[in-house]
Amino acid sequence: MPSPIRKAETPFARTYPRTKILWIPAKDTMSRSVVGVLPDGRLLVRKFSRYLPYLDHVDIFDPVTGRSTVWHHKEEESYTTTAAAHDTRVVRLIENDEPGGWILEATDMRTGLTREVMNTWGGPGWYCGNAWQYPIDLQFHRGELYFSRCVTGAAGDVGVYRMGPGDEIPRLWLRGLYDILWEGDTFLARSPVVANSSDPGEFTDSPPARYGPDGARRGAPDPASHIAQVNTDRDRLEYGDGTAAGMSPRAKNVDISRHGRFAAWREGGVGWLLDARTRVAVRLPGQATDEVSISNAGYLHWKTAGGYNVLDLATLNSRG
Repeated sequence: MPSPIRKAETPFARTYPRTKILWIPAKDTMSRSVVGVLPDGRLLVRKFSRYLPYLDHVDIFDPVTGRSTVWHHKEEESYTTTAAAHDTRVVRLIENDEPGGWILEATDMRTGLTREVMNTWGGPGWYCGNAWQYPIDLQFHRGELYFSRCVTGAAGDVGVYRMGPGDEIPRLWLRGLYDILWEGDTFLARSPVVANSSDPGEFTDSPPARYGPDGARRGAPDPASHIAQVNTDRDRLEYGDGTAAGMSPRAKNVDISRHGRFAAWREGGVGWLLDARTRVAVRLPGQATDEVSISNAGYLHWKTAGGYNVLDLATLNSRG
């Protein structure tokens, strides 16, 4: 059994000074997840029920006023899982309760007009293995939209797509990469690892590597500084270099950020955030935490009495 995860004795505010934690009031039992942010700082918040699937919509939440307005209601069996915004454009990923495809929609917030950007429903490119089914990595960089998707239905055939302001449809930019995350003018991405099998489900992901704006590889982050996986059956967390740390059998809601920099969970009414670079877990502020999650958009949420605490994990990326 590996040594347990080290837990800091210092409070969160001292470990991460000047970190801004937002508060989303919640007077009902529905869950919240930040799926994107508008250029003016307002958040796109998915509000959904884990027990009643027809209760699912997206709010626009203003952290300055604390008020929410409904933006998109759930349409039949579909729901929004992530979104990206630039200027007046918002692009959102719409998934479905039943596997079979996904849709990208773009909305002009100035006019309210919405158009379909891409629809893979029933097509050959929506699935190419269990490791990557949906473009949860939607991101604008210098005015252009980037995301990953399956190119064809072949195992591991993935690629990064790009769409500029004047483009009607996204175009394949870099084949063989996926799960893209821009950090300044370089980005992190993974490449597929396809086992010697005809089963597309054998497609797995590789550790992230860093690339330049021309797509040339520029090395890889230290494998010791990211979390490879969590095995809740064995109560252990494994880092990219193969080392492991023990987790409490009381750990619930364990979630890992994209590219594995952070992990979050709760033990009873206490929430924890682990930074893989320091390998130290810090107790999340607040009492009686009963729900912890990390969204595809990179936001950490933990529910306490009366609402949700929200932290943009990107604000911690330059630390440690």
